[in-house]
Formats: sequence, structure tokens, C-alpha cells
Amino acid sequence: MNGAERLLECFRADRLVGPSSEETNFVDLVRSLLRLAGAKGIPTGPGVEKLSQLIGPAEHYVFILVDGMGVDLLEKLPPDGFLRSHLAARLQAVFPSTTASALTTLATAEWPGAHGVPGWWLYLEKFNLSAISLRFAERFSERPLEELGVAVGDVFCVPSVWPRARHAPLSVLAAHIAETTFSRYARGQTAGAGYRDVPEALRVICDRVARAAGPTVTYLYLPQLDALCHRKGTADEAVAPLLAGLEEQLGGLADELAGQAVTFLVSPFFAIGAAPARQVWLVAAGGFALFRLFDITKPWPIRKLETLPKGWGILADDLLAGVYAWIVLQICMRLFCD
Repeated sequence: MNGAERLLECFRADRLVGPSSEETNFVDLVRSLLRLAGAKGIPTGPGVEKLSQLIGPAEHYVFILVDGMGVDLLEKLPPDGFLRSHLAARLQAVFPSTTASALTTLATAEWPGAHGVPGWWLYLEKFNLSAISLRFAERFSERPLEELGVAVGDVFCVPSVWPRARHAPLSVLAAHIAETTFSRYARGQTAGAGYRDVPEALRVICDRVARAAGPTVTYLYLPQLDALCHRKGTADEAVAPLLAGLEEQLGGLADELAGQAVTFLVSPFFAIGAAPARQVWLVAAGGFALFRLFDITKPWPIRKLETLPKGWGILADDLLAGVYAWIVLQICMRLFCD
């Protein structure tokens, strides 16, 4: 059996997954989120409609991409843990399934064949040079491409679609990449924020949702797992504790939001999608307006709970406001969404 035959056999045996626009995929997820966030002119299709219904309308969307987390790593976590217990759908990755192609798809809502960024390295025929796509640098000298006369549009020929969103976008990235040429291109000059560690990133998200005066969509990129797996491999002993730590921190996002978290964690707007080469998950914070209504008006017995000592009153009244919001949200869904 030659190499081509062995490769085809891997596809037949489901050890490899071939690209297909017929399967629900990462492009569908990006397009559905953009449409839900009010962006106009975004293509649709069966996968987009399916994911749009699964996610549903919400005032606030929080999209967190954990780079490098495939199903193989996900299955190493406890079945009743935060991530596996909220697995709602599996998504096929873009092809090629590289970080560069996936992040450019996230920026453009297009397949790599349309946006033209297949991977880490690119050959720019017009300039006769090889480039590192995400670093926007020459491959061998690592000189910035701007110094060589290369414009952003020469590498990234499809513009970012995120400025079209009516929900106010915010990209939350690790501080060392928050203001790179690619990051500014990908968010389309919309708002961005840098973080030093994951807890700081989660605080940014919590503060934004709590203080927002209008609808928002927040994107958080977590490259830590992918970076570790590239340095040491997926079987390295350091992977399991990092994975467990990420799960605990992401689960803690709900705890830190207290009353708001009760609603969005149990609402049908919560979805996780996984592809063989990466894990993508989406959290949509629905019911926030209901929570704020009950938190402000404080119907019985919420106001009475405020008198509990040692800070328990603040926590208890938020939690009960969240429970009230969840009950009303479920009733409305059964009346109007069935």
C-alpha cells in the first residue's frame, strides 16, 4: 500500500476527517454569531441556521476560543466537569486546520480558500518573499513587513466583518498580541483589550457585561494550551494540570457573575462546539435584562435577603434575582419559542 492509499484508508476508517461544507463547521459558527450580533450581509445556510437556533438571541454574547483543545483532550476531563457537561454540538474545523487559517476565518467569516491565509507561512509572489502571517513579518529575518513595503491588504485581502456587528464588539487577547498588526486587522479597528493572565481576562468580561449600557459581543482568545502542546506535545505531564486549570477558571466565570450566571448557564443559549483539531465554545449571556430588573426592584424575599451578615446578603440577593430571571425566561420561551 503506497502513501496515497494509506492516507485514503485513514479517511475511510475515520482516523482523519476530510473538509466538508456539508457538515456543521467553524465557518457556520462565526457566521451565526455575526448574524445574531446584528451584522448585515453575512451568508447563511443550513449550518448557520442550525447554530443560530441553538444559540438564540441574547443581549450579550461571550465567545471564548481555546486554541488547541480537540476532542482528544476534552475527553480527558471528567464527564461531569464544566466543559464536557456543556457540550452541545460538534463542529468541523476549517481546512487547513491551522491557527492562522481559523483566526482569519473568525475575522472574515470566510473559508481559507476565500480569505487566502492557509497557515503560518505565506509566499508573497508580488514581493518575492516568504512571510509569517500572524506576526506580519518576513520569515527568515523576521523584519516587519511594513518595513519591506507590504501593506495589510497585500496579505489579508478580505476585510474584517466585525465592524458590521450592532452588538458592540470587544476582542480580549493576551497582552503581547493585543495590538499586533494582525490583531488590529482581525477586529477591524473595533475595541480591543490585553490581559496578563486568564483571571484578568475573565474579570474584563465580567465587568463589561455588568456595566454594559447596550448589547455586546466579547471575544476571548486563549492560546496557552496550544502553545504548551506545540512546545512539549499533547502527552506531556504539564498538559493535564493546565487543562484542568482552564476548566476551573472558565467554570469560575459563571460563579464570578453570580446572579447573571444562573440565567445564562441554564439557558439554551449555551453551546460548545468541537472539531477534531481544535475546540471552540460559545457562551451567550441571555436573560441579563431580567436579572437586572429583579436585582433593582428586589421583589419578596430578595430585599429581605440583603440584611444577611458578612456579605452573604449581597450574594444571596443576586442569586435569587438570577433564579427569578431564569424562571421568567423559561416561561417566556415555552410561550413564544416552541
